[in-house]
Amino acid sequence: MVWTCFCGDKIGPIVARNQRGIGAVEYMEMLSDGLVLMIDDLLKKPADQDTICVANENSLVFMQDNVPCHRDHWVSKFLQDCGVLEVPR
Repeated sequence: MVWTCFCGDKIGPIVARNQRGIGAVEYMEMLSDGLVLMIDDLLKKPADQDTICVANENSLVFMQDNVPCHRDHWVSKFLQDCGVLEVPR
């Protein structure tokens, strides 16, 4: 199982797991290891004062498919707690 994310020309970390299928707990671990770090990186203030930052916490969209672990109540709560809004399915 491999998970990653991207935004424009930035690619997030690749998170790999040895097991074939995963449940909600493992998926939240993958999101914590990948998505949350990617969002933190995207929202960092640029070191260069002349660089314009166009990403903010209201400009990012997280999309996922309807795999059962994506639809789990605890995953939705985890994403809300991280400030991530899901696209309605």
